[in-house]
Amino acid sequence: MTFTARYLSEKLNINFAKFTRWSREFLPPDPKAGKGKGVYRQYSINDAFTVYLGGHMVGELKLSIPDANMILSDLNSFLVEKSLYPDVKNVKIDGIDKDIQRYVIIIMSKKPYGFYYLSKGKISKKTIDYKGLSAVEEIYFEYPIKKYDNTIYVDEINQKILEISKIRDLFLLTLIGTLKYEDENKFLI
Repeated sequence: MTFTARYLSEKLNINFAKFTRWSREFLPPDPKAGKGKGVYRQYSINDAFTVYLGGHMVGELKLSIPDANMILSDLNSFLVEKSLYPDVKNVKIDGIDKDIQRYVIIIMSKKPYGFYYLSKGKISKKTIDYKGLSAVEEIYFEYPIKKYDNTIYVDEINQKILEISKIRDLFLLTLIGTLKYEDENKFLI
């Protein structure tokens, strides 16, 4: 199933001009569509999610478009490997990844350029009694997404938190709540 920019901008509550600009910034050119060709771009659900995610990084995390583009490029294989794109085929989730309920990606800038990423996969969350008080105990599995050289300074103070599972869930629920897919189970979380 494919979508038009107009449909996606309305359903995702994003200004149409902003959505099309983000589309030009975060997706490669569409050889079939273009201003002079009279054909509108058709978006796969993964293309739509890429634009939505890039827009989130620019609008909510206050990253520049070039930085958001670099992050999307850096995280692409991780998102595929962990089935975080809405429609990922032939990905086998095994090992510790089967136990992870949600992913968060911590984005830190590396000096002089680029980014370093730390993935946090939430395994469990439960309420416990701690010295007579109610407390929350969470278990996470952490690992770097992109290895870095220890000689490069990583800014751990000015971090950006990308709640990737929540962003994907919101994106899917917005579209699933308004569309009837032929195979709805294909997009369930």
